[in-house]
Amino acid sequence: MFLIIRLIIRNQNRQAINEIKETVVALRPSQDPSDYLIMATNAMINRGQHPDYIKKSLMVKKLSEEAATAVIDKARGIYEKWESGLSPEERLRHDERVKNFDAAVSELPEEVTINPSIYRFSKMAHTVLNYRGSLMGHVNLRQRQTAKEKLYLVAALASAAPVKSNKIAEVGEASFKEAGGDDLSPFVRTVTVKGTTTGILPYLPTELLTAFKIKKIGEWKPANDVGYVTEAEILGTVNSAFEVGFMATDYAINQHIYKTQPNLKMRLSAFLFSVAEWSVDNDLLDRAGNSIGFLLDKEEGRLSNYYFVGKILQLKPVKIYNENYGHLIKLEIDMTENNSFVIDVFVNNENMKLNQMTIGMMIRGGLWMQGEIAGNL
Repeated sequence: MFLIIRLIIRNQNRQAINEIKETVVALRPSQDPSDYLIMATNAMINRGQHPDYIKKSLMVKKLSEEAATAVIDKARGIYEKWESGLSPEERLRHDERVKNFDAAVSELPEEVTINPSIYRFSKMAHTVLNYRGSLMGHVNLRQRQTAKEKLYLVAALASAAPVKSNKIAEVGEASFKEAGGDDLSPFVRTVTVKGTTTGILPYLPTELLTAFKIKKIGEWKPANDVGYVTEAEILGTVNSAFEVGFMATDYAINQHIYKTQPNLKMRLSAFLFSVAEWSVDNDLLDRAGNSIGFLLDKEEGRLSNYYFVGKILQLKPVKIYNENYGHLIKLEIDMTENNSFVIDVFVNNENMKLNQMTIGMMIRGGLWMQGEIAGNL
């Protein structure tokens, strides 16, 4: 069934994105018109909601009636084509899924005993844009329509292909294969709550495992109607040796675990905002003036953004789409005098400030950490 949804959304979304962009006239600063198409389509397919109800919901989100109508018309077309392709068995499974989903979302999770300290801060539009730019290329994403279309095409595919779920939320995932790229990492992940896509971020899987002890959780204020938190940054200690913060890509599903089990086995990876060749003239220094390889970007005010200096251990080119390329890097960072940290990272070629990279080269730049639970310690 998900394959049918993927094909329909892929074909419809290319034309729909441009048409909706021309019609939507009143958007929240952090919301792209394509997000609303994904919201409406998910509401019809995953929740069985009536188009009139969805239209009213879109207008509550500050869309004009004309804009909401345009979104609903496109979403209805996608839904009708999807529905016409269902077999009787698939239709029964879908109806049962909608019924169970409606029953589940009426019950928010119970209160839990929180071990780490928790606080909340606003989800900033520029922060999300920077995260997406680390995947697509900052200039690409801001100035070229093709980059946005490719990102939202893959996001639409991801939202129709859940890889993790609980009673409230679903986390979807898709590669850039359907957009003309390689069928491997990096991917796009989406978070969907009650038929509404509340998050679209890059995702880089890794097989590297890390022992992690949680000290602090910084939740992003929820952007969904039920007030369910789906995104958070986690600060803690790696291998009992040094402190690292990361964006939890699975927080929508596993927040109960993060709040109640401070000692976890994690998969940590990173996207590079920028990269340049290192020299002794641009060393990172701690408060005592000592050279270090990892330094929190305090100006950004987040737990997962860092400056780094590291050594390239492995290097692999990867295609995002057409002429958009990047590199998967296995990077070694000296965290303390006696502790190094090996991590998988991705950099878009557009964000490189050097002509080429080679194995063994020392590089520097900025990055944002992400991670997900791999198990209990």
